Amino acid sequence: MSSKADRKRISEAEFEDGVVAALAGSPFYRQRPAEAFDATLGLDIAETAAFIQTTQPKEWAKLSKQFPAGEQAALAAQLATLLQKRGTLEVLRNGVSFNGINLQLAYFRPSAGGNPEHQARYEANRFAVMSQVHSSTKAPTSRWMWWYSSTACRLFPSNSKTTLPASGACSRGLLNIGGVTIESCSGGAAWCIFRWMMTRSI
Repeated sequence: MSSKADRKRISEAEFEDGVVAALAGSPFYRQRPAEAFDATLGLDIAETAAFIQTTQPKEWAKLSKQFPAGEQAALAAQLATLLQKRGTLEVLRNGVSFNGINLQLAYFRPSAGGNPEHQARYEANRFAVMSQVHSSTKAPTSRWMWWYSSTACRLFPSNSKTTLPASGACSRGLLNIGGVTIESCSGGAAWCIFRWMMTRSI
């Protein structure tokens, strides 16, 4: 066992850069600019829209027909209302329905040996990482690093202790950055909750 004096010390910025680089370099995450985050809505509406366009083109076409050149704004308005009224978990489970348009925001893990189409949808969930995000409209200078599921819409700050029920088994991954081990737990693919396991002092 190494002594306390031997332990490597890294700065907060180095730690953050390491996490972002590790996640963005994996096949599961993409890096998104902090400017794409809407602090009022608590989501990256462009990434959410891209998920819907890719996985539900027919429903997106309906949205485009009703709101020409204003699809994202219409989607953002509906999400803002529903998330406030029903909460994140219910919106994720049941999706968004308005004006005859039915949109899913996440696809949960299908049962083993299930329909291949359901498996393909599950694998189409999108995950991303942002760095230096202005996360509050009341304190616009506050910044966070966010790991999130773009399909889940709502983002969780890096120091969040939020836990959510996961659908299916929890698949775990470990990242080691500057001597700090990060355990990622992604259950049901729509969730991406991170817990810190500090193996060295920072």
